[in-house]
Parts: sequence; structure tokens; C-alpha cells
Amino acid sequence: MKVEIGHVCGHRVTADIVGTDVRGERGRTAAWLAEQPCPECRRDARERKRAEETEAAAAKARGCGWPPLAGTEKQVAWAERIRAEAITAMEGRITARVGEERGRAAVASWTAVALRQTEAAWWIDNRDVAVRAVNSTLTPTELDELKGLMG
Repeated sequence: MKVEIGHVCGHRVTADIVGTDVRGERGRTAAWLAEQPCPECRRDARERKRAEETEAAAAKARGCGWPPLAGTEKQVAWAERIRAEAITAMEGRITARVGEERGRAAVASWTAVALRQTEAAWWIDNRDVAVRAVNSTLTPTELDELKGLMG
């Protein structure tokens, strides 16, 4: 059933609400949709948020002197966010485990290993397991060094 929905953003969109209406499901769905921004405004907000996150990750990379990533513009933007999130996550894990004072050297050591990965595609391919993927690239010497730094 096609219904015109007036969204909270002020836009009006025709929605096709399907399914049974035995218990007023269509009416509840239409009311819920009216409480949400329209699809175009949701997409714009998502894109703005992604652009802000990308700029923050790029600024962190520049500020920390991280090497640039290789790939297409879209790949690099996405991979910079992934890399920044992974390094921040590991920083938090190490600091929580050994404290900020003792953790500085361990964080620097782990970050140096992470920064060897300069292909945007590598970060994208490992986005769900980035910390574990970096850990798998540690050499035995680097692993022993990290263990020593973390006590």
C-alpha cells in the first residue's frame, strides 16, 4: 500500500508499506517512518559523518607522521579510518594492561609494525580483524620485544 509520509526533516516521500494489516502494522510502520528523517537526509547525514571521520583520521596520520597509504582515493580514505581505529584500539588495550607510563614504548613498537602496511587494500581486507592481522605480521624478535615491554 502506497502511503505519503511526512518525515521529521520536512520532506514528503511516498512509501510502499507491504505486509498484513491485521493488527494495524501498516499504520505503526507509517507512524514510525514519520518520526525518521527521509532516506535522502539519512544518506546525507551518513556521508557527512563519514567525511568527518575520514578527515579526522587523515589529520591524525599527518600529525603523527604516518606513511601515506597506496590505493584509489576512496580506498585510501576508508583505509585511513580503519588504520586509525586499529592503532587507537591497540593503544587502549596496551595502556589498560600495563598503564600509560609503561605502555608508551609498547604502543610505539606495535604502531611501527602496523605502519609497515602501506597498501590501503590490506587495511580494507583486514578491517574486521586489523589488530589481529597486524599481530600476525610480528616477527619473533618483535613479539619478544613487545612481551618484554609489557612485562
